[in-house]
Amino acid sequence: MNRNLKYLLILLGVTFLFLGYQYFKQAGLQAYRYVGQSRVELDSLADGTYQGSFQPFDMLTLARVQFKVKNGKVQQIAIPRLTVSPWNSIKSTITDSIRTRQSVKFDAITGATRSSFFVKAALHDACSEKDQPDNPPGSG
Repeated sequence: MNRNLKYLLILLGVTFLFLGYQYFKQAGLQAYRYVGQSRVELDSLADGTYQGSFQPFDMLTLARVQFKVKNGKVQQIAIPRLTVSPWNSIKSTITDSIRTRQSVKFDAITGATRSSFFVKAALHDACSEKDQPDNPPGSG
């Protein structure tokens, strides 16, 4: 490999890393704004099955959630998709918190604030769907 090709590959690698960082940074800001502007009442959900996702800029689905509410309490919760830093394993922490509180509200996880907001945005998306309660699986 000649010297110019090596420099080009290094430049391309650095560029892709920078663009990836910017994408996740802006996605985190978008999730934060979406959750802050959402008018969904998370404490008074109708019984049913809910599904939602967070897909910033209509590109990649960064979080997908599914949960079931019965008698106003969360009975089941699953996070089938969550894009996080490879060293963070927060799915179980979030689902345990939701199960304990029996509410879809949870505090952001220290060290994984951005990923926590991805999940919160997906939860708000699930709750904001007009025809969500008692939908068949796979809809939403």
